[in-house]
Amino acid sequence: MAEIKKKNLERGAVLQLWEHVAGFDMVSGRGVGTAVSPFGHSPVFASYELSAGASVIGFEVIDQSPEKQPRQCPLDKGDAGAERFFWAGFPRDVWFGVNWEE
Repeated sequence: MAEIKKKNLERGAVLQLWEHVAGFDMVSGRGVGTAVSPFGHSPVFASYELSAGASVIGFEVIDQSPEKQPRQCPLDKGDAGAERFFWAGFPRDVWFGVNWEE
């Protein structure tokens, strides 16, 4: 998440998110049998949302739901007080973003 906040992503960058760290660990370790959902999603980065002071307060993505474009992912504090980007109204623990170059 810290890298996403550096404003390095370009329109069209590939994003991957996971609901919980345990779900990410299960998928990345090719594990099975955890009680935690390995829910993940892969939207496409559209643009940053910036505060008046030009710091990242969220971003917009392009997703498979055309009626909800662009979808906003605000930066906020979760229940534990840690800064996290939200997806569909809920904080997500793991985010990756990569610019695509051919």
